[in-house]
Amino acid sequence: MIQSNFQMALRVEVLHSYFNGNICHGLQFKPVNATGDLMKKVGAKIRYGINGFDLYINTPGALAGLFQHIENTTRQSCFEFDMVATDPVFHLFTALPWGSLGQWVYDSQDGSNTFKDGVLLLTGSQSENPSPSSFGLLRLYFDDILQSQNPQGYAPIRIQYKARSTQWQYFVVNKSALPLNAPAVVSKTAITFDAPQSVTTEDGQQALLFSSGNNLIPLSEMPNGGFDLVNHAKVIRKSLPNPDPWRMGTVKVNDRDEVSSPMYVYL
Repeated sequence: MIQSNFQMALRVEVLHSYFNGNICHGLQFKPVNATGDLMKKVGAKIRYGINGFDLYINTPGALAGLFQHIENTTRQSCFEFDMVATDPVFHLFTALPWGSLGQWVYDSQDGSNTFKDGVLLLTGSQSENPSPSSFGLLRLYFDDILQSQNPQGYAPIRIQYKARSTQWQYFVVNKSALPLNAPAVVSKTAITFDAPQSVTTEDGQQALLFSSGNNLIPLSEMPNGGFDLVNHAKVIRKSLPNPDPWRMGTVKVNDRDEVSSPMYVYL
């Protein structure tokens, strides 16, 4: 009978404010070839979750002894995982430098990492070279895993993303010729929109542009239904649409280049 001595070595959790409940389900982790081979040698297995994974190692002794043995015999001192974005617009709705192409590296030895409430928080740095196959690389050193162990014997590790904030722009095309002599975009929140401007859209249509101006609004996976189009306080269009991450532009806000989210509303 084969004896199992699996013990949990680490847990990687990814949070993202774009997703409902802050639970990121836009990334997958895949061991690089060297790590995959090492896992087979030491009897390690991955249990994947919605927003990360747990790594288990089959060893009867302490992890410290096993890690030291691995370093002595293989010269390997860390686990490495490719981070693959399952959503093609992950880099668009995530608050990353606009237009960045380089791969993001999360290294447990990075000096900008922090340890808070018993969790190792990883801070990413961008490499100069883009990767056609992965969004990022996760590198976890044995020493850091051991130093981050909680009372349960495993290392909790977290990556935290924020949703990109953009200037929301509603282009209202009044094909029905509704009388709009006092139109406004309003909400129950403290967010306000600038007074409308008469503009011509890219396809030559006349429209009223309602812009959030200096107010940059975070993108969200779930429609917030927070904005209505009104005229003299009468609701003309309730629950204006949320931005599509595929459709973005750039705009000057306080002499700074910011990202815009254009949306078209037809009456």
